[in-house]
Amino acid sequence: MSRDLILQGISKTYANGVTAVQGIDLTLRAGEFVCLVGESGCGKSTLLRMIGGLEPATQGSITSDGQAVTGPGLDRGMVFQDHRLFPWLTVEENIAFGCGESLSPTDKQRSVEEHLELIGLQSFRKAYPHQLSGGMKQRTSLARALAAKPQVLLMDEPFGALDALTRIHLQQELLKLWQKEKITVLLVTHDIDEAVFLADRIAVMTPRLGTFRQVLDVPLARPRNRNEEGFIGLRKTLYDQFF
Repeated sequence: MSRDLILQGISKTYANGVTAVQGIDLTLRAGEFVCLVGESGCGKSTLLRMIGGLEPATQGSITSDGQAVTGPGLDRGMVFQDHRLFPWLTVEENIAFGCGESLSPTDKQRSVEEHLELIGLQSFRKAYPHQLSGGMKQRTSLARALAAKPQVLLMDEPFGALDALTRIHLQQELLKLWQKEKITVLLVTHDIDEAVFLADRIAVMTPRLGTFRQVLDVPLARPRNRNEEGFIGLRKTLYDQFF
């Protein structure tokens, strides 16, 4: 059975007749990091929500690990721009919530400890969201999504609300987590520099009728240097798609 995430002929038209996504075909290979890039309103988040099972496609099929996606599932973790932590739960309690009910208390605590260490917030385990910085909240949100050991991590502009330095730092941390967890990542971003830094492939969406204009391979070794000629060249190629 394939562990790939496969989208075939995905379209989404709302009741008011507006088409958000049209004719999307994409295969995310197991363990691959893919970024979706496009202007606001082009259907990136809608596509991500359909993959996450939060809303149905009008046409087409989505399969994850050989199984049809018909709703949310622990095989697909989600991280949003807004951290969406429960304000009445501590850091460790928010992470534990991400484990669901499938784990025994011992395994759940083991997962919490593992992910607290992964995000470097052991000393903040008893803190509540209002006591955390923006970067800490997003790290906690990421750990909560990873706690259930998903095969696919879906991320919708997870660093968009952060300052530039924190954003770069969390991009580096995300890569370390991805390499350690060996999961498939699909990340939505408006930030072309971020996409080139993170992705194995970049899918560029058209401004309207949300379809793919181009899917580019990123032939750059990791760790990547934003000042290297190859990085700058690929970044320019992507900018030229929009300007």
